[in-house]
Amino acid sequence: MSIKKTVSCRSCSIPEIPNNDPTSPTYAFPLDFMMLSRTTAKPLRVVQPEGASSTSTGRLIEWEKWRFRVGFNWREGTIHDVWFDGRPVSHRSPMLEMFVPYESSSSKRCIRLRKCRSWITSNDLSLGCDYLGLIAYLGGYVVNANGEVVAKNNAICIHEVDAGIQWKHTNHRTGQASVVRKRQLHLQTIITVANYEYIFYWILDQSGEIVFETRATGILSTTPIDPANKYKINFATRVGDGVLAPYHQHIFNLRIDPAIDGSNNTISYVDSVPMPRDSKLNPYGTGYITEETKITESSTANTDPYKNRVFKISNPSKINPVSLSPVAYKLVPIASQVLLAAEDSWHNRRSHFTDAPIWVTKYKDRELFPAGDYTNQHAQGSCCKK
Repeated sequence: MSIKKTVSCRSCSIPEIPNNDPTSPTYAFPLDFMMLSRTTAKPLRVVQPEGASSTSTGRLIEWEKWRFRVGFNWREGTIHDVWFDGRPVSHRSPMLEMFVPYESSSSKRCIRLRKCRSWITSNDLSLGCDYLGLIAYLGGYVVNANGEVVAKNNAICIHEVDAGIQWKHTNHRTGQASVVRKRQLHLQTIITVANYEYIFYWILDQSGEIVFETRATGILSTTPIDPANKYKINFATRVGDGVLAPYHQHIFNLRIDPAIDGSNNTISYVDSVPMPRDSKLNPYGTGYITEETKITESSTANTDPYKNRVFKISNPSKINPVSLSPVAYKLVPIASQVLLAAEDSWHNRRSHFTDAPIWVTKYKDRELFPAGDYTNQHAQGSCCKK
């Protein structure tokens, strides 16, 4: 495909590209998106000759010491009724919303999961293209805008991954080394929302760790600019001659309904802080301690990388026999910015969950969507702020 015309847009124009050379930085992919494949790498194959270690019965997945169920509907992707080694971990953990505000003089924004009914746009995953190795798939059914049932085949991919070293130690006296590999179970789905693809991962490992990860790929949403304008645009990046990609944020909303060894759970945060100077306990001023603060009412909480802050979801009625502390899971959110838009902006009004990295609320029936039940029409805030 060659671009042979100049397309006018308000006061600017997109320059003519007479020869659409694939090696050119201004190359435009054909509409069928036939990508140029790299030919220098030799084949990489993932083989499990004895089969997969996981088993599935309907929506029930069992792997190593894990046992959980996978849900799927037009608005959520969930894992629920999660157990590890015969002990409950979580009632329900859905990825509920994603807000994408564009940081320019316009009000462009996208509330992608609710507005676009994004699980309807989940990809039909295929072996060799989306994933490697021995794969199991789960599908589901959703209803489209016409009230018709749509089958989503191969919407969820389940497979094992060797993630490198889990633990290693070498005895420096004997030179003998011991090593344990890190085996993980990945549950993955990919949705296409306009220009972007989003890859969602639930990752479980043999030590009881759970990780939720998101990746954004696809193509940028762009806007034209007069090629004669050589001034720096402070809210966008030039990605081509006469083409800008506006800055934007991706803010995800994950809800955790824990059940750590039962329903009597509480949350706290733990900071690493310097130990007070003491002639006996800290004479050289090198000591440090941890300070734990319990969150006793519904509120927000901030991350603090300067104190290496971590959050703990614990069950005070169950004591770990080794540490003599309540059993707990450590919650480690990434340190990132919250919403940059002004408080009185429409961006903020329809995405109050972006005001803080963590919201802590007591369970209440029918409060399932922290970003709001109807985010597109809501003008005054969402349920988590109420």
